[in-house]
Amino acid sequence: MDWWPALEGLFGCQPGNELLHRIILLLGALASAATVSHAAYRLCRWVVGPSPRHRLGARALREQGKLHARLNHPKQAMMLYDLAARLNPRAAEVYYLRGCLEEELEKIDRAIADWKRCLDRHAGHASARQKLAQYGVAEIGSGWPSWAIATGTGVGALVVMLLASAYVL
Repeated sequence: MDWWPALEGLFGCQPGNELLHRIILLLGALASAATVSHAAYRLCRWVVGPSPRHRLGARALREQGKLHARLNHPKQAMMLYDLAARLNPRAAEVYYLRGCLEEELEKIDRAIADWKRCLDRHAGHASARQKLAQYGVAEIGSGWPSWAIATGTGVGALVVMLLASAYVL
């Protein structure tokens, strides 16, 4: 099979390449299914939350990070804050502290992103709200993590792909 005329037919929407159309639709459906299953796993982890052991470890790492930040060791503090955020992504305080450290390091865009993450997890965090107001940033959040919104989009794409493949078959 000569691939160039087949691709021209596919992209030119010319009839006669039904097999190639089916293959492309199947590959698109598989990619969408993989994306949706990964997002569903993350949604499950988000609903269940971190284990008590991870929450305690994250709290200890956060406190160690605060100590290193006070001792003017920003690299160590940032590393500890990153680890704490990985262990317990729901903890708002670690994002606030990491944002403050990034502000000191003059990484304002990253600091603003972390303060927004803090408010996504704890809408009543007055210090993060004050920091955002200090930089004139409006707090816009849907209450859902961005990957959860992307999951809805992925599910929609999967449904459209499956309907299209059923129509072609």
